[in-house]
Amino acid sequence: MQGDSSALVRVVGYDEAASDATYRDAAEVLQSASGGRGRSRKDLFNHLVSRTPSASEQGSEDGSFVVVARDGTSRNRIVGVAVAVKNGTVGWFGHIAVDEAYPVPQEPDPTSPWDLLEAKRIELLERRGVTTIHLFAQERLYAFDQRHGFQPDDLAFNVYRGAPSAALPPLPAGMELSALSGSDLGALLALDEQATGEHRGWLFDPALPNAWGVRDAGGKLLAYSYQFPHGIGPIVVASSDPAVARPLALHLLSKREPGPVIAFAGGPARGWLGNNGFAIEPGVQRWTRVKSGESATPTPQPDWIWNLFSLGIG
Repeated sequence: MQGDSSALVRVVGYDEAASDATYRDAAEVLQSASGGRGRSRKDLFNHLVSRTPSASEQGSEDGSFVVVARDGTSRNRIVGVAVAVKNGTVGWFGHIAVDEAYPVPQEPDPTSPWDLLEAKRIELLERRGVTTIHLFAQERLYAFDQRHGFQPDDLAFNVYRGAPSAALPPLPAGMELSALSGSDLGALLALDEQATGEHRGWLFDPALPNAWGVRDAGGKLLAYSYQFPHGIGPIVVASSDPAVARPLALHLLSKREPGPVIAFAGGPARGWLGNNGFAIEPGVQRWTRVKSGESATPTPQPDWIWNLFSLGIG
């Protein structure tokens, strides 16, 4: 990269991201970095940027942030894209994709799009009140993530990938699967926070389109599924009993687009996933960075499935 590198890495606001030029360059980077799936990931990019609270990078609102790096030439081409998410005091790092002309640096490099993007999104989240940042580290980036302050944590979740069986077991007695509506938003958010320990309300359309839930005989919400327009979205199952978790998860998945699924599961739930078409994703671990002088935000005990989503983006 050339010129003032600090001026070339910044948060993208919705209006700018909606321009054809930004989409073209961002999609090109994502496509080359993700096995030819750039077109479908453009929809995900659109969804994330539309939920950026403020392009001015100020404030404390929750939401997703897209950071771009440009090449500093007269073309001003995007050569890197990275996603950061704020859920209260907890942050997550999502996609990071950099043009293949810029390899992952083996040592700190203040001119590399990789280091610039990573430093920018750390600074962005911590300035907004995030004390704990998680990511799912890939083996090829272990050294890079460690250099930026991330370490493997002790969360006893496994990451699985698979395609669930088409056969649906009956729901447990007294439980009912039904579409959710805006009146269910409070119960959904309470269940989600209980499962994840995070404030993720910004993710959901208050009307809850494309949302399904399972209730017990008393009407209590035990599990939910929510699907974004681009195909993916969370499923949370609040049970550590495989006899309950398995049918609830499979019935909710049956309402989604078919195809592979990523699951984060702990405790007894791991057993039925491993025996029902899912395999542990090799070389993927959850790593955590804690802001200097702060304590990590606790994560609930991993005795249920708390995130399970369709790879509908390709």
